[in-house]
Amino acid sequence: LQADHLTEGGDRQRQNLEDGSKVLLNTNSAFSSKVDATQRRARLYQGEAYFEVRASPSQPLEVEAGPVKANARDSDFAVRYLDGEAQVKVQRGNLDLLASHQASVRLSAGDSIRIGPAGFGQRERIDPSADLAWVQGRLIFENCPLSQVLAELRRYYPGWIVSNNEKL
Repeated sequence: LQADHLTEGGDRQRQNLEDGSKVLLNTNSAFSSKVDATQRRARLYQGEAYFEVRASPSQPLEVEAGPVKANARDSDFAVRYLDGEAQVKVQRGNLDLLASHQASVRLSAGDSIRIGPAGFGQRERIDPSADLAWVQGRLIFENCPLSQVLAELRRYYPGWIVSNNEKL
């Protein structure tokens, strides 16, 4: 009820914020924003969003997703928030993150981190062509269990996707 923008299964939606920043919402996402002369804030209630944030001399864009707040000044990054866990992937620039436990981390281009109820996980490196492929309308799966592939596909398609073979 709090979201300004919603996407359904299989849909993606582009938003242009008043400060010139852009947001791409992925499938099954809920998002709201408040960007004006006095504040630059956005909130991802669920799903996934890709942000292209342009520099602002006055203040960063603050993006909240569950247990994390990201402060972006001039960067491109993705935030995924599903099942109480957030994941942030930075493609360009730097990003300052604050977890709900008041711990903070600074990510640079190519960095990724998960944030859950216990705080920050391990920093990892990403392959933007694969890890951010959804931004280009593609999904890439490599060396992962079929159960993970099916879980991701379920976000995009209505109905049931079932595998009866547990060995897969």
